[in-house]
Amino acid sequence: MSLKQETIKLSMLTGMSIAGGFVFHILLARSFGVSRELDCFFVILSLFTLLGVFNTFVTALYLPGFNEVKKENFPDSLVFVDVIIKWVTLIAVVIIAGVLWGDDFIIKLLAPGFTGQSIVLAKELNAIIVFALLCYSVSQVLILTLNALYYYTVPALAMLIDPVFNIAAVCLFAPHFGIKSIAFSYLAANLVRVVVLIVYFHRKTGWRPTVRFYHSKVPELIRGSSLMAGNGFLWGLKDVIIRNIASRMGEGAVTLFSYAEKIINTLFQIVVYPLARIFYARVSEWAASGQWDNIRFTIMRTIRVGVSLVLFVCAGGFVFLPSFLRLFFYGSKFTGQDILTLSAVFNILLGHLVLLSFETHLSRVIYATKRIGVVTITVAAGLTILGTTAFVLARKFGVNGLAGSVVFAQSVICFIYYMFTKKKLGLGIVKLGKNLINSFLVAGISVIIGVGMKHYVDGSIQVVVLVLPAWLLIYGLLARLFLKEELHIMVSK
Repeated sequence: MSLKQETIKLSMLTGMSIAGGFVFHILLARSFGVSRELDCFFVILSLFTLLGVFNTFVTALYLPGFNEVKKENFPDSLVFVDVIIKWVTLIAVVIIAGVLWGDDFIIKLLAPGFTGQSIVLAKELNAIIVFALLCYSVSQVLILTLNALYYYTVPALAMLIDPVFNIAAVCLFAPHFGIKSIAFSYLAANLVRVVVLIVYFHRKTGWRPTVRFYHSKVPELIRGSSLMAGNGFLWGLKDVIIRNIASRMGEGAVTLFSYAEKIINTLFQIVVYPLARIFYARVSEWAASGQWDNIRFTIMRTIRVGVSLVLFVCAGGFVFLPSFLRLFFYGSKFTGQDILTLSAVFNILLGHLVLLSFETHLSRVIYATKRIGVVTITVAAGLTILGTTAFVLARKFGVNGLAGSVVFAQSVICFIYYMFTKKKLGLGIVKLGKNLINSFLVAGISVIIGVGMKHYVDGSIQVVVLVLPAWLLIYGLLARLFLKEELHIMVSK
C-alpha cells in the first residue's frame, strides 16, 4: 500500500478516534462546566502526560533501534521487543509507587492555586489514573513496533476504545459518581487496549514472552534514549508551567486553556499526526540504510500537503469555531463569556498548530538520525523562552498571554530544527516560500470571505447550515485554482 493510501486510511481511523474524543469532551463540559472538578481533572491528565515521558528513557530511540535489529535478524527483533516491554513495565511500576508516595507535594507543585477540596479531589483522581501508566507504556511500545512492521489499522482501531469507554462513563456514571467515574474509565480503556494490542501482535508476528531481561542493543538504546528522555521531560514541564500559572488565575482558567489546547490537539491528531507517524516509520528505515534521496523527496511533499491541510482547518476554525461552540454548549454550564475566552485562546494557538505542521516532520528526521544534542539544545531553548514569556504575558493578558507564550516558544523550536536540517534536506527559505505561499494566500482570502459572510447572517445555526457549506465550496474552488500541485500530490500514488 502506498504512503498516500496508508495515510488516508490512518487519517480516517484516527479521525474516528479523535471525533469520539471530541464528543466526550463536549459531553464532559456540558456535565461539569467551567468548574473545580474539571480543573482538577485536567491537572491530573497533564501529570499523566508528564509521567509518560519517563518511559522514553528506553523508548525515545526505540524505533530506529528496532529497525536496525530487524534488518539483521527478524526473530531477534522480537526478543528485543520483549526485553523493552519488561523495561518499560519496571519503570512504570517505580513511577507509580513514587507518585502515590509523593502525591501531596506533586499536586501543590502542579497547581499551587488549589486549596482544600481541590487538593483532595486532585489526589483522589491521581490515585486512580496513575495506574493507567503501566498499560499505556506497554501499548506505546507495541504501537511503535506494529507501525515499524507497517501494521497501522488495528493500532488505530485500538485508539477508539478510549472515547467509547469515556463517553459511556460520562453518560451513565458521571451523573451518579461524579468526575471520579471518568478517571476509572481512563484506567479501564488503557487496560483493554493493551490486551487487544498484545493479542494482535502475537498473531501477526508469533511473538511470545520470554525470560530474557537483556538484549545487546539495550545499552546503546538507553544511552541515547536517556538524553532524549531528559529532553522530553524538560519539554513536558511546559504543561507544568502553564497549569501552575493558570491555577493562580481563579477557578476555570485551567479548564478554558485545556479545552482550547484540546481542540488544537484534536486538529493536530487528525491532520498532522497520521502523516507524521507514517513518515517517521519510513524515514527511520531510510536513515538506517542511508537513503537520503528518498527522505528529501518525501519530506518536501509531506510538508507541502500538511501545511495546506493545516491552513484549511485553521481558516475554518477561526471563522466557525464560536458558532459551533454556542451550539455544542447551548443550555450547558458554559457561559457566553466562557465561549468567547475559549475562542480567543484557540485563535492564538492556531499559530502553534501551523508551526507544528513544519516542526513535527523536521523533528522526526532529527530523531531518526539520533542527533540527540540537537534535541537538547532545541528543548532547552524552547522551555527557557516559554518560562520567561509565560509569566510576563500572563500577568498582562491573562490566559491569552499563556497561549501567546506557547506560540512564541514553538516558533523558536521550529526555527532551530530547521537550521539543523535545512542543508541535509535541501530546505531553503526561498524554496519553502515558493511551495507554500499559495496555501497561505488561499487560507487568508478564505478567512476574509468567511468573516464577511458571517456578518450578514444572524444565529449560530444559520451560520453552520448556510454559511459553512458556501464557504467550503469557495475554499474548494480557490484550491482548484491555486493549489493544483498540492491536490496532485494528494491524489497521486
